[in-house]
Amino acid sequence: MQPRILASYLRLRAEVDRAAQLLAARHREVLRCAPGCADCCRLTSVLPLEAGVLARALAGLDPGLRARVRENVAGDLCPLLVDGRCAVYRERPIICRTHGLPIGYADAESSTLSVSACPVNFPDEVQLAVSDLLLMDDYNHRLCELSRAVGPLVRVTLADILR
Repeated sequence: MQPRILASYLRLRAEVDRAAQLLAARHREVLRCAPGCADCCRLTSVLPLEAGVLARALAGLDPGLRARVRENVAGDLCPLLVDGRCAVYRERPIICRTHGLPIGYADAESSTLSVSACPVNFPDEVQLAVSDLLLMDDYNHRLCELSRAVGPLVRVTLADILR
């Protein structure tokens, strides 16, 4: 992977982390997320750029931990989870960095804002304003542009990365 692309991705990831931290502070009274909570962890595929980052992180794991991750491929939860915790937490994909928070996406077809939020933290009866959301469209667009520099925008399954 080109060092320039990786550096741009790491800056984007840090930007998402800062935005997520600010939103988490705003919602700290309702967030029930804690180490070991993995209800949101259902990741099955990533873009090529993040596949490369994950492959590098997996290669750096202790062989025993890497073997345990590979055993998880057939489960319902993300195979990167070992004992309810992400084995590559520091290198986890951007979407994983937003888990638990209320996020918003522009729905071009209906010209509305689609909201996705953890039902434990934000049950259906909770009304969220736009200012309560982490708006992901710009971040996702930038991630796609960076990933396009690595290869075709075809999602790579975690199972393939783990092989």
